[in-house]
Amino acid sequence: MADPTRRSENVPPDALPVSLSAPPKDAGVRLRNTALFVALVGLAAYTAADTQVSLSALVQGFPYMGRLFVAFFSPDFADIARYVPALAETIQMAVAGTLIGSLLALGYAFLAARNFVTHRGALWVTRGFMNLVRTIPDLLFAALFVAVFGIGALSGILALIFFSFGIVAKLTSETIEAADMGPAEALYAAGATPAVAAVYAVLPQILPQYLSYVLYVFEINVRVSTVLGLVGAGGIGVPLKAALNLLQYDRASAILLLVFLAVLLIEWTSQYLRRRLTEGESPAAPSQLGGVFRRFRGPIAFLGVAAALVWSFWGIDLNTKGFSVGAQMAGRILAGIFRPEWSYAPELLVALWESVEIAYLGTLLAAVLALPFGFWAARNVTPAPFAAGTKVFLSAVRTFPELMLAIVFMVGVGPGAYAGILAVGVHSIGMLAKLYGEAVEAMDMGPVEALRAAGADGLGVFRWAIFPQVLPELLSYAIYRFEINMRAATVVGVVGAGGIGAPLLFALQSHAWERAGIILLGIVVLVSLTDALSGAVRRRLV
Repeated sequence: MADPTRRSENVPPDALPVSLSAPPKDAGVRLRNTALFVALVGLAAYTAADTQVSLSALVQGFPYMGRLFVAFFSPDFADIARYVPALAETIQMAVAGTLIGSLLALGYAFLAARNFVTHRGALWVTRGFMNLVRTIPDLLFAALFVAVFGIGALSGILALIFFSFGIVAKLTSETIEAADMGPAEALYAAGATPAVAAVYAVLPQILPQYLSYVLYVFEINVRVSTVLGLVGAGGIGVPLKAALNLLQYDRASAILLLVFLAVLLIEWTSQYLRRRLTEGESPAAPSQLGGVFRRFRGPIAFLGVAAALVWSFWGIDLNTKGFSVGAQMAGRILAGIFRPEWSYAPELLVALWESVEIAYLGTLLAAVLALPFGFWAARNVTPAPFAAGTKVFLSAVRTFPELMLAIVFMVGVGPGAYAGILAVGVHSIGMLAKLYGEAVEAMDMGPVEALRAAGADGLGVFRWAIFPQVLPELLSYAIYRFEINMRAATVVGVVGAGGIGAPLLFALQSHAWERAGIILLGIVVLVSLTDALSGAVRRRLV
């Protein structure tokens, strides 16, 4: 990836970058791309009609959503101190889930890496389990654990452990497969075991990236843990749900503002640390302090992780009495899940297809609308103050989870898939625009400077120097976002925004485990197919 600060020097006025003068595409490639574009537009038109997408309905709903936004933007801070403990519990849940899940994932990633496990059967099992965990959305994990262990923070922590494990294990296993195996082979030649080679030859190589993944997942978990309370899994989502149920939007607004400030602070800190880690620098600034840190980094890291774990469980009611009841309940759930209600299959397929429609249209909406925000957020093509303001705005958009946005849009357009599409789309704008901006900041500025020196206007520079460079990455990010949105589309139904979420929640709440089993099976198959398809397309793009 190119340095975003790179500039071309001594470029002749008539110079044109060679990369911009590529031969015309083959007619067959153009025909294929045109056919693909027509197919995507046709699918969008069909799904929009099937989900009753209507611009007039959205416009007519603006006054109702406007009243809701007025209430949201009139926060009641009178009792804000009451919610600080719930916010602290939310962060504790995120810390505990991230640390435990990531530590488990570190060892497991070696078992899922092709350059450490050569037996195809063992690799199929380890990678299969890892992918299975990744297919189940975080909120569904929380709903399952609430059904097993009851309401409380324990269910939320367990959900975040599994959620973190799936992401970190996949990313770390891919990093291990890309590591230089020369040092490991030297240790093998000296008689070392695979475990010794992993610890002394590969782990030092991947550790900065692994820590970057952990910080990234922690950012996600702080946001995720704010909505787990909607299904009873602890955290600040519990008082937020109570305020929304009582239509106390001014109080809900104060809670969301508190969450936004906490998320913004954590995100900025995490991004700073990740940037220092990936650049190979120690986060400690003073050289003397940095020397002490490097000398004792092992014990310091161990003590830091231990202290964070102790703090994350400090004062949290884990409801350990629920373990005995939970074990019995887990047995019933597993028995029901492995005896799925096959007669429900026709209705399941309809609900799953609606989830696909929500994810597809939501991603398409976000991919288009995030484009200007992505360029406005890039410091190398936009004035720094404007870029900084855009990033703050996008952080605010990302603070509102899909479920919160679904509640807002349901006020305007009513319950159903249309509200789910708008919720998934608006939330994805904040996420995609952030990634788009980072891609633009990392592009090679040489062609840009060359065209500017040749007298090209802003539109010409964008058309010939900027957009062709970043387009493959933008498409890759949009397709990857579709994977994520497929998971989100399976849970927005929890609040009535269409998809498979509502039937699953009803099955869990009514203890209809056979029906819950076939619904979970359908979600796993759908998400797995989506991941495989999008992964293949992204590999072709990049």
